[in-house]
Amino acid sequence: PFGAFYPAETAACFTEALKQAVLRRGVPRRLYCDNGATYRTQHLQVACATLNIALIHSRPYKPRGRGKIERFFRTARSTFLPHLTSEMLADIGALNRVWWAWLEAEYHHTPHRGLEGDTPLDRFMADEALVRRAPEDLDRMLRMKVNRRVARDRTVRLQGRLYEAPDGYAGESVEVLFDPYDPARPVHMRRRGENAEITLHRLDAAVNATLP
Repeated sequence: PFGAFYPAETAACFTEALKQAVLRRGVPRRLYCDNGATYRTQHLQVACATLNIALIHSRPYKPRGRGKIERFFRTARSTFLPHLTSEMLADIGALNRVWWAWLEAEYHHTPHRGLEGDTPLDRFMADEALVRRAPEDLDRMLRMKVNRRVARDRTVRLQGRLYEAPDGYAGESVEVLFDPYDPARPVHMRRRGENAEITLHRLDAAVNATLP
């Protein structure tokens, strides 16, 4: 569905790859991962639950359960890596442009013995009617969700930072929605069981101290 080279194997990078895969090929019914820490985060569990994706982890020490992806890696090593130059390897952007060209123009259009001679794209399109299209609000659906209690001074603590809730929420239990990997993105909250969201702003301690 999608692949890319990233500077590190982190949960943030995997989430971005998952997002791009959904945008290109739709929402999967199952997401099959290995047991690395990157694939066992609470955020991934929340995102999959929100998108109605069954998150499945392979059995530890059972490499045959990951045979398909290992076979793909072998194909990539034998047919893609030989074309790389030192210039491509020095620039991750250039490397990914070459990778995507190979993936979309060559790999997806090459007949595959494991698919009885079909190409990967042909096999995917045969089930096009089953594809769940990416939701328009995908970014919002990929947010992390945690429960927090608004303090008496109307503050909410999140990832070591304080945010200020509107008047009237002191003492309430609310659901906070945010991007766990980008603190610059907006943080929202909503009452339990409600859909209406309110934007939280970073605490201005001087102003907060003057409020009744």
